[in-house]
Amino acid sequence: MVIDSFDIVFYTAVFVLPGFLMTSIIDTLNPTQKKSEGVLLLKSILYSIIHCAVWSWAYKLIFQLETTHPYFYWLVLITFTILAATVLALLIGVVKQKQLLRKALLYCNIYCPHSIPNSWDYALGKAEGSWVIGTLTDDSVIYGEYSTKSFASSDPDERDLFLEKTYIPDENGTWIEASRNEGIYIQKDQIKTIEFLKGA
Repeated sequence: MVIDSFDIVFYTAVFVLPGFLMTSIIDTLNPTQKKSEGVLLLKSILYSIIHCAVWSWAYKLIFQLETTHPYFYWLVLITFTILAATVLALLIGVVKQKQLLRKALLYCNIYCPHSIPNSWDYALGKAEGSWVIGTLTDDSVIYGEYSTKSFASSDPDERDLFLEKTYIPDENGTWIEASRNEGIYIQKDQIKTIEFLKGA
């Protein structure tokens, strides 16, 4: 196979870009600490190598199309690269999200630090569908609902919170939804504690 200048650019894209795609998907599924551009580049290259190793057998089959069906070959190569990288990234992302590798290592009495960088991301990541009692720095209390339309920032510099509904407790302890309620935004420096209750 003779590689011209176009092929060099194209194969670079095919074998390097999967890593960037995989990094984006995995980081979307799992909150991470901010990393330098150099670390992100090395991480993307590592994922590209894993991608090529896992799907090498498929690429070998696809390369056979180059001489017989050149246009179809490029289409299949591009489509497969994107889909295969996405599938592999989702698998890795779910394994990291469910802490499967960490649980296996801990079962073997091998210490492994948690992949979620802080308690904020851990608590808010699994709190969807919860009633929330938030105490602010001025000791005022907010009763709300943290569910699918709520949002908690994963940016370590912006730990703000949006609750999709707020409530007012009555004398019997029953929460009554506030009228004309469109949620509440709480700035990071206003939050003192957050208590999560099941059942939202």
